[in-house]
This record gives sequence, C-alpha cells and structure tokens, in this order.
Amino acid sequence: MGVYVGKWDCDYCGNVGNLGPHLHCLQCGGSRPEDVVFYMPRGVDTEVTDEDELSIAKEGANWVCGLCNNSNRNSYKACVSCGALKDASEKNLEVRAFSEEAVPRTSQPVQKLATPEQPKKKGKFGKIIAFIAILGSGYFGLSQISSTIEVPVTSIEWERSIETEEFKLVTEEGWELPKSGKIIKSFEAIHHYDSIVVDYQTRTRTVKEAVGSEQYVCGKRDLGNGYFEDKYCNRTIYRDRQEQYEDPIYQESPIYKTKYQYGIYRWKPYENYETEGSDKQPKWGELPDFIKDKENQKIRVKSENEAYYFAIKDHKDEIRWYKSDFDYWNDEISVRKTLKAKKSMIFGFFQYLEDEHKVVSVERD
Repeated sequence: MGVYVGKWDCDYCGNVGNLGPHLHCLQCGGSRPEDVVFYMPRGVDTEVTDEDELSIAKEGANWVCGLCNNSNRNSYKACVSCGALKDASEKNLEVRAFSEEAVPRTSQPVQKLATPEQPKKKGKFGKIIAFIAILGSGYFGLSQISSTIEVPVTSIEWERSIETEEFKLVTEEGWELPKSGKIIKSFEAIHHYDSIVVDYQTRTRTVKEAVGSEQYVCGKRDLGNGYFEDKYCNRTIYRDRQEQYEDPIYQESPIYKTKYQYGIYRWKPYENYETEGSDKQPKWGELPDFIKDKENQKIRVKSENEAYYFAIKDHKDEIRWYKSDFDYWNDEISVRKTLKAKKSMIFGFFQYLEDEHKVVSVERD
C-alpha cells in the first residue's frame, strides 16, 4: 500500500506547496491552518519509502490544541507550541477517502477549481440563425400592434339535422351467446394460438465466468496528518467461456372454441333529416308521422345537431367564415351589419374579430 506526502498552502503569506507533515510554513513560520486542506498535486506523487516516516504516517490523524490551535502529531501527549496536555475533547483532523477522480489536487474548494464553461463560438451559420431569430422576434412584436376596424357581415348560413335509428334484427357472431340473441348455428373456430415447443436446436454462446478477484487502487485516503495512502477496492475477474445450450423451437398451435352465430335486435342508423338555409329562420326537418308516433318503438330520434355560420369581408375584401352558437348568431349577426375587428397597424394584415371568444374561424366553400 503506497503512502504519499501531501501538500498544504499557507493562509498567512500565501506560500504554496508546504509539505503536508510540516506544522509550520517554511516561508513565514505561520502555523498550519486549523481547517487545513491537504492535497496531492497531479503528476508529482511523492511516495514515502523511509520506514521511520512511514511509521509517522501510520500513527493516525493530527490533533489541534484547544488553547493555541496548533497542530500536533497523534503520538504527542502535549502541544509542542504551548505545552497544554492532549485532552479527549481535542479536535482531530478528518480522515477522508476519495475516488481517483475526486482526489484534491489543490487547496482551493472544488467550486473554485471549476473552469467556467466558455460559450461556443458561433460559426457563420449560427450567426445567420441568430440574426433570423432576432428579426422574427421583432416582426412578431411589431405585428401585435393593432388598430380597430369595422367589417361587414356578407352572408349567414345555418344547418340542422335529425339523426334517427332503427331497432332491427341483425346477424352477429361471438364467443358468447347474448341472453337476447337467438342462435342460428354454432361451429368450431380458432380462438387463439399457443406456442408449443416441438424441438430443440443446439447452439453455442459466449458467457462470462468469475474465476477470482483482485484488489486495485481505486483512490486515496487523506490520513489527516499530511500524508495520503492508496485506497484499495475489490473487483471480480472474469473470463470468457463457450457453452452449448438447447434453443427451443416453437410452433404456433391453434386453439379451437365454440363460436356462435345469432340473430339479435340492435339500434342501427336509419335516416338523417337535414335542413339548411341562408336566412334567419332556421327550422328542423319534418319527421314522418310513424317516427313521431309515440307508440312506435322501432324507430327513434338519436340526436339533433345544429350549426350556425356567418361570413365577413375584411379590409382587403377577403371573405372569412366563422361558426358560433345560436344565441350569438341570432342576436348579434345579420347581413350588412358591421362588426369590430383588429388589423395590424404596422403590416396591415387582418388579425381577429373583437368577439373572437364567441366564434371559431372555419373554412367553407
């Protein structure tokens, strides 16, 4: 297990690279900081080989005197600076473990070591994109500046339809016979397929086989006294091995069940009674008497649908169609009536009706 000499920097004079075990700065004589950060400069690992120094490195973390804040070796029973006896409450420097990537390489905090990300230089194409984006943003902003105009209603239209359905006998098939269904016939049919193994094929594959384990240096431990030592981790050693295996061959086998064909009454679409117009008198289509007959239970009204439209001519004589509910169409819309709208003051294009929350723009022939 390798042991290495760390470094520390002086807070008093700024001297960089004092040897980790030294308790005072070699330049100004200042005491090693109480919150000292030991580090190992990249590429200059100084391994300890002297047996006496190895013994010092292994004796444990330094302790800090509670009276004068001087750092002392773990084996010292009294402070070398003021003579105060070591007490159980004295602070010991922290012993920490690091992965190889996290080993401190300077005394500065990690956040101060981070290199600010340099903005990527924009190439010619990037500058063009940025310029277009600026132009687009400016165009959008200018286009929102609007003025009020009046536009005439040129046309109105309405559509109404009544959907009906008939209760009629139909033929269906299914795996279950409904209670109200009348069976016509039953027969065997494929319900689904099951995958069945019918044979095996011998194949060869490569597998990884554990053959042992090994230790490797996976980081460093700050011993809290100016020294670092290798941190070891265990990992499994694998080797490739060829093995044969039986790969199953499947066949899809049909599974049969009884299926039923039956007659059953269902509600099915019958007729749609549609009306339309371009006046202010919308009406529903006239239903035949047999549908209106309350005794009739074979045909019924499924739904009633309605839609109301109007067209305006904008300031550039373009026709625009809108759809609205009946109340707005009936109360606010009539041919030749003018509605308030907005157009772009800068570019002159039509924007929207002021009552846009009550209408929907639609395409109509």
